[in-house]
Amino acid sequence: MPTPQRLLLATDFSDAAHLARDHALHLARRYGAALHVLHVAEVSDVYFETDEDLRQRLRDQMDALFDGADVSGVSVTRTIERGEVAAEGILDYAEAHAIDLVVLGTHGRRGLRRMVMGSVATEVVRRARCPVLAVREHDRPFPDEAVDGILVPLDLSDYSRDALPYAKDLAAQYDGTRLHLLHVFEDLNLPPIYGDVHNPLLSAFPEIREKVEAQMEQWVDAAGGPDVPVTIQVETGPSVGTILDYIAAHGIDLVVLTTHGRSGLERFLLGSVAERVMRQAPCPVYVIPSFAD
Repeated sequence: MPTPQRLLLATDFSDAAHLARDHALHLARRYGAALHVLHVAEVSDVYFETDEDLRQRLRDQMDALFDGADVSGVSVTRTIERGEVAAEGILDYAEAHAIDLVVLGTHGRRGLRRMVMGSVATEVVRRARCPVLAVREHDRPFPDEAVDGILVPLDLSDYSRDALPYAKDLAAQYDGTRLHLLHVFEDLNLPPIYGDVHNPLLSAFPEIREKVEAQMEQWVDAAGGPDVPVTIQVETGPSVGTILDYIAAHGIDLVVLTTHGRSGLERFLLGSVAERVMRQAPCPVYVIPSFAD
C-alpha cells in the first residue's frame, strides 16, 4: 500500500474528536504526513458570513483542540468551512485535497440518537474513497506507542483480504504490535425450538479449520510489507459478537477491516459487520473501502 502523505482530521470539537486528534497526530508523525484539520459548520450562508462572533468561537475551538497536544514535526493546516451537511463537506474536502486517510470520532455533540439514526462518521465511512479511522468515544485512553494488538477479521473473501497490507503497515507504526487474524464460522440460523445449536461444521469436518488457518497464513505472507508477529484464530458464533468478545479477551487496541465482504455493497448500506463493529468496538476501527475504483 502507498504511504499516506495527507491525513484529514475531521472534527466537531467533541470528546471523541479529541481522541481522534491524538491518533491523527501520531500517524501523521510516524508517516511523515501532512495533517489537515477540518471543521464543517452546519449553518446558513448568511449566518456564517455575517456573524463574526460565530466564526471567532469556531476559531477558538479549533485552537483549543490542540491545547496540550504535541504537534512538533507535523505540518498542520486548519480549515473551517460552512456546509449544509457535515459529511458532504468532509467528503468534498477529502476529494479536493487528495486525502489518503480520514480520522474522525464516531459521534459527538449530537450523541447516541444521531449515532443510531446515521452519524457523520457512518456516512463518511460508507462513501469515502480512502480509508477512514473511526475513533469511538470511550473511557479507554489512547496508548500511543503501546498498541499491543491489531485485529483483522477475515471472512475469506477477496474484499476482506485487502485489509492485510494496511494492517501490517499499521502494525509497523507501533513497536511490537501483534496482528490477530480472526475468522468466524457463523452460527446456523435455526428456530429456537432447536435449542442452543451451534455451527457443527468444524466438529464434523476438523480439516476445515486447518484449511482456513493455512489460507490465512498464505494471505498474510502474500500481503508483503514488514514482518510482524501474527496470531491466527478460528472461532464459531455470531460474527459481530464473536469479534467484540475477541477484542475484550485479547486487549485489542485497533481493528482493521474492509467495508464489506461476501455480502457486497448492498449489505453494507443496510448495516454490515463493518458498520456494527465500528459502532460497538471499544477501540478505534480502521475501515478500508472495498468499492474504490
